[in-house]
Amino acid sequence: MNLSNQKININLLDLPKHLYKISIKKEIIDLVLKGIQIKGKNLYQEFSKLESQKNNNIFSIKRTFLVEWKYGHRIPVDCFELLCKLSNKEVLDLQKHIHKIFLKSSRNEWNIKFPIEFNEDLFLISESIRTEGNIMKGRNKNNRLQGIAISNKDVGLLKVIEKALNKCNINSGFSRILVITLFLDTNKVWKVIDNTHYKSLYFSFNNRRLLFTEKIENYEVNKEYTIHLENKVEKIKINISNKNLLSLESSYKGKCSMILQVYNSVFARFLSYYFSIPYGIGLEKTYTIDFHFNINLLSDEILKTILNTVISCEGTIFFGREKGDRIIKIKLASEKYLEKIQLMFNRFGIDSKIRKATEERLYVLDIRRRKNFEKLFNLINIFSQNKQDILKDITNSYLKGRMPHYEAKSNYLQILKNLGPTTLRNISEMTNKNYDTLIGVYRRLEKRGYVEKYGRKFLGTRTTPWNYKISSKGLKYLIHEYTKK
Repeated sequence: MNLSNQKININLLDLPKHLYKISIKKEIIDLVLKGIQIKGKNLYQEFSKLESQKNNNIFSIKRTFLVEWKYGHRIPVDCFELLCKLSNKEVLDLQKHIHKIFLKSSRNEWNIKFPIEFNEDLFLISESIRTEGNIMKGRNKNNRLQGIAISNKDVGLLKVIEKALNKCNINSGFSRILVITLFLDTNKVWKVIDNTHYKSLYFSFNNRRLLFTEKIENYEVNKEYTIHLENKVEKIKINISNKNLLSLESSYKGKCSMILQVYNSVFARFLSYYFSIPYGIGLEKTYTIDFHFNINLLSDEILKTILNTVISCEGTIFFGREKGDRIIKIKLASEKYLEKIQLMFNRFGIDSKIRKATEERLYVLDIRRRKNFEKLFNLINIFSQNKQDILKDITNSYLKGRMPHYEAKSNYLQILKNLGPTTLRNISEMTNKNYDTLIGVYRRLEKRGYVEKYGRKFLGTRTTPWNYKISSKGLKYLIHEYTKK
């Protein structure tokens, strides 16, 4: 493994030789075979001494050689190394002609060129999996790896990850799955119907928690489902907001996310081996993740990509009423990993602190203060559009002549007071403000008791929208703000 010039390059012989196979141009393997003096049985006996062939007899090796290896197909790396040695050829000189690698017992392949450079795209993928995904393993007794999976409600982020996979020559085996969870007030669910394709979906229902999933073709999500409950019918909608976030419309509390799965065992094994990502989910991964590369040897661009990925996947950016409420939090179960992330922030002069979270066995990395927000804003453009916009609002709030973000609360309450009890759609039309933004704003105001909602009804085929009105607490807040001025 070459670490010169702050680049990490993987050559063919850096791979586990007994696990990987290669495909190479036929004219190259012909050139290698011409220079070999020993032939036939003697050559097959040399192969039988290698780790990859220890369970194969001479007849089996001969057959594989004549059918595959002779034509440059699926040659074990240690066998190719032996052929080069016998013909006085350098493996490093010939590796550029390799166009595919395979695992010993897998049908998957990875179109790749050597040397493999560990660039920003690979680190984006690896840290997405490390923090927000997992390496999937098979269900057979050998626990063979199947591929990778990453879950998030930010569709824009998943698109960025898929684009990085494409740039690493992973262009097939993709699967996208919607995951919807609802918290109901009933004891029975009869069925869940996808109204788009008029089909019933499998679901699980336990302790009034409904969970169902559905495979989708692409990221253009506009779904409607009908849920038949014990004594009524509930319709829900899933779509994408203008911030590229999955949005759930329902009279019940719930959440939705999307899982991006890629079935490629060769790539999964490569990530697990070189990036030290534990496979599976649960305790075997969550509490053991770490970053095993020497941070001092990595380029600034790679470190920026890692920080960007971790913030996009696991970061939360708060922009509250007071200055002290402006904070970036990264919450994980692995304190070791957060310490490595802290070192990366230090490299760019961004201060952070690590503390124990209120939840058991979790840790939080906090970033506060104006100078740190401004440095981060100038350093990266966060992959998550929603988080990038919040960070931009924080940095802009420090500029002179701009209205602080927390004054928006007064504005939205004043709008509702002036218009009287009304729907969010009506507020959007009257004020020319984005409807999705209003949903988030008034949902937060309702949770804090500044507004109230009422009047939603199910009419058999559709549901009427909520009506919002300012509460007595909201009126007191407006009076207090007015007297301060």
